[in-house]
Amino acid sequence: MKGDDIPKTDSISRYCPYSRLSEITGKPTGAAFQLKTKDIQSEIQPHISVNWLEYFDGKERANQIEEIRIILSKKMKIGTQAKLALLNVGAIYRKFESSEYSPRVLHWPDHTDYYDDPSHAGIFDVESDPDVIADMIAQIDSELIPAKFYQAF
Repeated sequence: MKGDDIPKTDSISRYCPYSRLSEITGKPTGAAFQLKTKDIQSEIQPHISVNWLEYFDGKERANQIEEIRIILSKKMKIGTQAKLALLNVGAIYRKFESSEYSPRVLHWPDHTDYYDDPSHAGIFDVESDPDVIADMIAQIDSELIPAKFYQAF
């Protein structure tokens, strides 16, 4: 349901364009987790858009990722070198335990005339210092996988 907490045992994915990956480590930089202008000006509370893998309950991890790739390809042009950063929700909360920030990861389904994104979620309560929070999230260990799905012919 919209606004529900995502369990700390679950995972989220964040689309990271190639330009927002470190040239040295290949990992996401803080820029990959920054709020977009449309997020800040939104009528709803600003949040970092992510997708909740376990929304697709009962599916294998690879199938959950494929569902998210399909949804993202309807929402945007997927770069050939872009990555999905997979993060554990509990790791996000642990990163901020001894800080002044308290972001929350909430289910936030997104439905428009052009796409249906039932797995959409957000990292909320980040507007107080979005750049610092983005940098802190980027420091969390994440698994990186290609954002684009390639079919074998």
